[in-house]
Amino acid sequence: MKKVAEHFNILKMTTKERIAYNKYVNESLKQRDYLLSAEEKCKEEGIEKGRKEGEENNAIATAKKMLAKRKPINEIIEFTGLTIEKIEQLKKEIEVLKEK
Repeated sequence: MKKVAEHFNILKMTTKERIAYNKYVNESLKQRDYLLSAEEKCKEEGIEKGRKEGEENNAIATAKKMLAKRKPINEIIEFTGLTIEKIEQLKKEIEVLKEK
């Protein structure tokens, strides 16, 4: 019933009003599509960021285990993909924890 009333109101409009109304509707639809697209992009970026963080956390956990077993740094780099700087940082963190 609401759509019928809306359609009737559109039919009562002048040509100028109908053109303005159609322009408004089209712009509203474009804006909605843009927002939906932006929302989807943000969701995908969030999923990707979470995946990368998970991979890094796994690499760090693996590196810590390898450091605890006194594996060579070049081997840790090979298996985890972490930088030498990151591994050195983890090594220092482990040493600090041992001192406590």
